[in-house]
Amino acid sequence: MHDKHWTGFMQREIDMDNELTTLLNSSVIAQLPVQQQQIKQLLADHATLGRRYRNAVQPFGDTFGFDAQQKIDVDVRGMDRPTSKGIDDLVSGLEASVNRQFTQESQQVKDDAKRRNLYVLLGSLLLSALLLNMLYRMLKSLINALGAEPEQAIAATSRIAQGDMTERLNATRPDSLIGSLEMMQMRLRNITLAIQASIAELRLRSHQMPATEQRQYIEQEIKRLQEAADRIKVDRDVHQSPSVH
Repeated sequence: MHDKHWTGFMQREIDMDNELTTLLNSSVIAQLPVQQQQIKQLLADHATLGRRYRNAVQPFGDTFGFDAQQKIDVDVRGMDRPTSKGIDDLVSGLEASVNRQFTQESQQVKDDAKRRNLYVLLGSLLLSALLLNMLYRMLKSLINALGAEPEQAIAATSRIAQGDMTERLNATRPDSLIGSLEMMQMRLRNITLAIQASIAELRLRSHQMPATEQRQYIEQEIKRLQEAADRIKVDRDVHQSPSVH
């Protein structure tokens, strides 16, 4: 019986030392200096406790009776309380340290996530700004090429295509589309005015001719020419010459 209990005691002592040593190595890796000192102290206290147990048992030899067991119990009673308390304090400290480290790491993860989100937002804003700048430059280049807003350029082209020369384009860039349209409009106005002048002169000469079939034919041609010229509006305040019937 003595050998059985003593063998169990020594094995438990070895297991406890191994567990404390493993825990010490883990605390070194986890960078827990306070717990490292506590574990080292526990190892020392556990070794002292083992020696005190052996000193209490040694006087009774390999075999001892009931009286010897009572004497040993009295001698070792309460001897392991400081070591037990040290273990309890170590466990509490480890739990607090783990909780604290978990809280710090959780906060770090949150902070990292916020920074990443901020970087993504800033990147998106920067990309949007670059795209808007490119769009602005493209629109500015287009407007410079047109010489006006796109709607104005389309409206001006439509009016000229319909023969309306009454609107002034007021181009600011001669090398733009509006500048070219203004030049074309001016030339068409000059041509139209020249045709109107020629019609007026032909009408005047026809009135001086004798009333013959030739005069009637000429007046009909002048009428058709006048109708064609009237399709082009040169100016809002210009009154078209009356046609000869």
